Amino acid sequence: AGDRIFRGFRDGTVVAYNIDRGEQLWETKLTEPDGRPAIVAGAPLAWNGMVFVGTSGAERACDCFVAGLDAATGRVIWKFQLVPTGEAPGAETWPKNVHVGGGSVWTSFSIDATAGLLYVPTGNPGPDFSGAYRPGANLYTGSIVALEAKTGALRTWYQFVPHDYH
Repeated sequence: AGDRIFRGFRDGTVVAYNIDRGEQLWETKLTEPDGRPAIVAGAPLAWNGMVFVGTSGAERACDCFVAGLDAATGRVIWKFQLVPTGEAPGAETWPKNVHVGGGSVWTSFSIDATAGLLYVPTGNPGPDFSGAYRPGANLYTGSIVALEAKTGALRTWYQFVPHDYH
């Protein structure tokens, strides 16, 4: 975006570099809600003064999320949890009082610039291969999630594989 390139790293760091000089402009560390470093495996997407990244780690039962960062400063503007908890919409599709996670973001996002929608492909629920441990549809895993790019608000989703245990 402009004179910047953005990159995510395995330790949860997202970095902006100046394209011409190679100089690092900012660094932001993303962590899971429990404090573990987030894994940023997919390429960040820059659009309209923001950078969008997703985290991975369903195999570690991480609570994966999507984050919208300010492209100029790296400040986190919003986060959307891909495994909803508490009273969040979709939380009823997960068991209560069990350690679960998932929704890894392994591939690139798409953006509808006219509608201002960010489309996020999500991976499997965690723990893998343990359907009995986590009954329910397990939203928003195995889905395409559409978020308001400016706010991170959920617009809609389509779940391809409810309760994936394969």
